Amino acid sequence: MGISTLEEKFQTIIHHLGTEVFQFSSLINRASHIQQEIRKILDELTPHHCGPCENKCCEGLPLEGWFSLEDYILFRVKYGKPLPPANRIQRETACYFLTSCGCSLPEDMRPFTCVKINCETLTESIKAIGKITHFNQLKSALEDIHQEVSSLIERNQLLPSPSGHGQHHFYTTEEPINY
Repeated sequence: MGISTLEEKFQTIIHHLGTEVFQFSSLINRASHIQQEIRKILDELTPHHCGPCENKCCEGLPLEGWFSLEDYILFRVKYGKPLPPANRIQRETACYFLTSCGCSLPEDMRPFTCVKINCETLTESIKAIGKITHFNQLKSALEDIHQEVSSLIERNQLLPSPSGHGQHHFYTTEEPINY
């Protein structure tokens, strides 16, 4: 899903929630902490594996990031709308947030896919340093947070049903709400 589509959905949710958007605060704090723990594990290994790799994950698809709606909501509430950096890698197959120094998104709130997907070589290296169980627990905890965000959206019926036949009316503002 592109950033503009995610932003439209975010604006609908924020308009509906108003100041209740801060319900996401504890989820944001938890996700941030978990991602920092994941980063500690990956930082031990990725410079040795990802630098010389010829099939870098971040250079494989021309994406506006790997944001899911859940990722986007958490990121957007904490950091605002993600914008591609001025010094981004300009290859057609590179992620919009990739620079020559790596990812330009904050390390504590990257899309879940970016921190959970690892190649076989990296997975084997995590096993070799004895941290695969902890790594998988962290990934599971992030999945739980995503589920909580999803449940909050569904429970509060913050988005129209995909069929468009729901009984709820959703309004969007003409001017985006910026937090």
